[in-house]
Formats: sequence, structure tokens, C-alpha cells
Amino acid sequence: MFDTPAELITANERAITALNQVLARLHKLLIGALPEENSFLQAQISRTTSQIDLLHISNAHLEAAGVGIEPLSPEAKADLIDAFREVDQAIIQNAIIGAGIDTINDVFAAVAKIGSITHSA
Repeated sequence: MFDTPAELITANERAITALNQVLARLHKLLIGALPEENSFLQAQISRTTSQIDLLHISNAHLEAAGVGIEPLSPEAKADLIDAFREVDQAIIQNAIIGAGIDTINDVFAAVAKIGSITHSA
């Protein structure tokens, strides 16, 4: 699944798209949030923005370096596919019922898992 830099860049772009959707929803949730929710939401916005920035940086490095990537192990590929399914499911759920904190946390956790798998490869 991720045997070339182009495939990894595509995967990172999918994660960036999902995180941008999460970021937009977090900003909407921030409007009218209670004071005790505000700090949590601000932290999530910061974490999400940082993750987006890291994925952009990773893609820039991949594009600039023309690096050859070693194929992922079957276990890592399976973990990555599971994480993408979690992201896809959360996006579908968001489209159906609207994102709440749990959905945002699910997307963030899955994207973090994707980042850890692709950065350790």
C-alpha cells in the first residue's frame, strides 16, 4: 500500500483532509463553549494544527528528497488500513450526525496512529 513516496504523500494528504475537517468542527464547537470546555477545545485545536503542520512537513521532505521507502511490514500495513478505516468511519459519522467531541477524538487518535506508523517506516 505504501511502497513509494507518492503513496505515502497521498496517505498523508488524506489525513490532512480529515484533520482539516476536525479543525473546522472544533472551531464551530468553540463558539458558545462553556469556560471549562474552552481550554480543552483550544488544546485540541493546537494539537490538530500541529499534526497538520507535521504531515505537510513530512510531505515536503518526501517530495524534496525523492527518498526510497522500504515497504511496510504486513502488520504495519494492516494497522494503517485499520486506522484509515477509523478515519473514514468518523468522517461518514460526521456527515450523518455532526461531529461531537467523541468523533473528533476518534479521528485525531486514528490520524495520530497513521502518523506514527508512517513516521516509523
